[in-house]
Amino acid sequence: ANRAGVRYWSANELDELTQRDLSIDMTAKVHSRLKQYLADSINENKTILDNWTIYPKGKPKTLKMAFTSHDNSCADSDNSSSQLLIQVLDEELTVDPGSLQGLQALLQTNAMIGTFNLSGKLIYANPAFRDILGASTIDIYSYIENRQLVDDIYQNGSFDKPMEFETEVKTTSGYRWHHMTIRKCLDPTSGACSLSVSALDVTERRQAQEDLRTQAFTDSLTGLSNRVALVDTLDSHIAANKHFSLLFIYIERFKLVNDSLGYRVSDQLSQYIASNLSEELLNRSSVIARVNDDEYCIAVENCCPASANTISNSLYQKLNNVIQIGNHQIRIRPCIGVCSFPDDADTASNAIQYASMAAFQSKKQRHSIRHFDMDMANNSRKRLSIEADLVKAIERNEFVLNYQPQVLAEDYSVVGAEALLRWHHPEKGIVSPLDFIPVAEETGLIADIGLWVLKQTAIDSVRCKNSGFSLKFSANVSPVQFSNRAFGQTVLDNLEEAGCPSELFGIEITESSLCSDDLPVSEILCQLSEAGVAISVDDFGTGYSNLANLHKYPIDYLKIDRTFVSDVKHAPLLNTVITLGQAMNLTLVAEGVENVTHISRLRSRKCQILQGFYFSKPLEFDDLMLYLDAFSDSSIKGLAC
Repeated sequence: ANRAGVRYWSANELDELTQRDLSIDMTAKVHSRLKQYLADSINENKTILDNWTIYPKGKPKTLKMAFTSHDNSCADSDNSSSQLLIQVLDEELTVDPGSLQGLQALLQTNAMIGTFNLSGKLIYANPAFRDILGASTIDIYSYIENRQLVDDIYQNGSFDKPMEFETEVKTTSGYRWHHMTIRKCLDPTSGACSLSVSALDVTERRQAQEDLRTQAFTDSLTGLSNRVALVDTLDSHIAANKHFSLLFIYIERFKLVNDSLGYRVSDQLSQYIASNLSEELLNRSSVIARVNDDEYCIAVENCCPASANTISNSLYQKLNNVIQIGNHQIRIRPCIGVCSFPDDADTASNAIQYASMAAFQSKKQRHSIRHFDMDMANNSRKRLSIEADLVKAIERNEFVLNYQPQVLAEDYSVVGAEALLRWHHPEKGIVSPLDFIPVAEETGLIADIGLWVLKQTAIDSVRCKNSGFSLKFSANVSPVQFSNRAFGQTVLDNLEEAGCPSELFGIEITESSLCSDDLPVSEILCQLSEAGVAISVDDFGTGYSNLANLHKYPIDYLKIDRTFVSDVKHAPLLNTVITLGQAMNLTLVAEGVENVTHISRLRSRKCQILQGFYFSKPLEFDDLMLYLDAFSDSSIKGLAC
């Protein structure tokens, strides 16, 4: 410092000044500003003029100063480098306090404030703005990365209203995101029109938002998109009228893997599937989403049905495999459903719903791939309607039982009757069991319906006995009912309540019931058989039973499916079933007997009991009693007119 400098700092000698702590106002912002002055003076070979406030002994003085770089390499100093030379141009200024505080705010604020002329050249930058620009001679195109955006700003012309937006910018710290407001203003030194820019760094906020979006739109286990992201993508495609095909993939047996081997193995299986889907669709414009534990969706842009079929076949071949996870070999099978926009669906919700319908049809019909058609949607709506009505059907007494007589082949005498459930809907009329029984089983309503059937069959058996006819009444039992270990006791309790002798009652079960290792079938059947209840296997030959299965259970009757009776091409199978039943000492009951040819063929093979329309259609209880009365004394007993 020269003598004037020492005087301005309120010191007597230079030594006193060098010993003084001058950092009273040296905040990070002040230090940064002084470094900017030094850099600009060196790089641009110029002197910067500015009003500056110093604080000698804590008392502020505002001075007009010139800042210039000074090469100190020739000086006798241990710190040979460029230094900042500061000259006071005017004596202490008297400045309005508001102006001083405004200048201080500009110096200290984190907000970036600058002015560009209409050529795009920077003409002012506060310290925060200058710090991120890297130079005072920069133009707006070097700051805002999006050149088209800058062109749009300048082409706006009028600037009647401030422009506000977020954009990516280039800074000394790399690419950042700034929230920017641009207004028209006049340059106070020249009066020329210019642009005032104020900006805040919102990079961290945007990154946090992006992280939240990623979490909200991503399946955390596989890294695939989730259902939310899928719907968002489909909505965008539909809004842009962009054609796409949606593939819905259901992985069979996934739940079994999870339940039996644990979530660690099932998680690895999910990651394996996700990796294979991503690999197979690497070069296609598509979004792959995991929408459930065992369900995936793939939306492929500009994909016609033929292309969707090709992709589906490729994915099926890729996934239909045995894979090794740890010490476990796991067999998986994909079921794939396909629907298209705009051919099949008009909303994202419908697209997912219809593709899933097709996938579950694929599972049900054991096909690898199914394409959606409107019959699936109609059937689904029909099933939902049936489900809703089933809940009220028992309360409203809409169910009735019909009984189809069973006659001895040797003399046509009626020895039994199978109870067949019928639903008299008040609006839809007679609803076929083929329509409502599967729905009742899927929803669990079959338990209540089946209990009503058991009770009513037992009551009608007693009524028949009291009318003078000792027939064995049999009721069909769903596999679902066997899931309850108390089912056997429930049957016996109902027989006791109705006063029905167990020898006049039987149950008919399906082959699928015998094939399940998860149900207490053997325990229940043994309990019923020991009590005298007859056990029949219904529609034998159409399921998965084998000789070993039949030997495991106390079976009394083997019912031969009607297809073996009606179709002469099945004669070898008919002979096999009859031979099997005879070898096991079971009573054989043939269903679907409709003509004399059938009767002749069955009698020649010594099938003991016949059931079918030749003898009688299923009858309501009162009509059954009339039937029995009419033919009780006939020379051809049981033969219907």
